[in-house]
Amino acid sequence: MTARRIAAAAAALVLSAACHQSSTNADVAAANAAPNTLSSAERAAGWRLLFDGKTTQGWRGYRQKSMPDGWKAVDGALTRGVQL
Repeated sequence: MTARRIAAAAAALVLSAACHQSSTNADVAAANAAPNTLSSAERAAGWRLLFDGKTTQGWRGYRQKSMPDGWKAVDGALTRGVQL
């Protein structure tokens, strides 16, 4: 093996070990949680949801003070009904 290949293999091994050590049971639990929810660790760290899944409260249009007409929350998603 050349010196470059050895260095690249060593770097890959170090990165792999670092990634493996950083995952915890809490990380795994958070990844498996229901959509649009926060884990207790995330709440404790000050995280908050951008969308409650039920209303448009807190949302507004670009450069507007409120949500534009036609937008609403349906089945956990922001949608815009087409007006004909």
